Amino acid sequence: MTMTMKKSEQKIGLVEELGKCFQALNVNQLYEESDHKTSKDWLAEVAAILKNLDEGDFQAFMNLRQHLYPSIPLATRKHAAEQIDGFVRQKVAEYKRYDFSYLDREIKNNPEDISNYIHDKELRDRCLDLLEAESKYDRVINQATQVLEDRVRTKAKLTDRLEGVRLINAALNPDPSKTVLKVSNDPDEQQGFCDICRGIMLAFRNPTHHHLTDKITREEAFKVCAFIDTL
Repeated sequence: MTMTMKKSEQKIGLVEELGKCFQALNVNQLYEESDHKTSKDWLAEVAAILKNLDEGDFQAFMNLRQHLYPSIPLATRKHAAEQIDGFVRQKVAEYKRYDFSYLDREIKNNPEDISNYIHDKELRDRCLDLLEAESKYDRVINQATQVLEDRVRTKAKLTDRLEGVRLINAALNPDPSKTVLKVSNDPDEQQGFCDICRGIMLAFRNPTHHHLTDKITREEAFKVCAFIDTL
């Protein structure tokens, strides 16, 4: 009889694979022979592991990886390889401390546990403790919208100077043929996603970034956080 691995066990297995990749990393070869099969295979394997662990970490890794192409100056490649070394080391340490057990909980058995409903690692790290507080739930929306903002900026490879609606307008275009980030080939779906992200920035991000309020309830903050988690 074949036993199905728990979701938490699958994640832990990925962390172990990432640790093995880190142990196998040859920094010198990574930048001196970036086009070598060993280097390319290593980069592809780490990218695949991170993609299955956390989208934000995957995008951050890919941003570092783009500086390793053979056409790029050696000094730049060396710096990128050293950054990748530090990045992967840090992620291995972080993930080894991370509790993935929430993935195994069945919502029907723990309907009151809000941690069951938020799956994105960055959102969990930044919002769950704030949701468990007694008040000041505007901080939850502040952090959740900032995670969305950072995710869009990272994926679109845009400058840190772009924020809020300006960032969304630069990253997302209703026309799939003109957009930096394509969510769908269907213009209506692409338009819908653009409108959702702009709306989140205008209705939730801006008020909680520029003003303090005690009017937001825990339930309202959770709903916004959970909705961003689905994007």
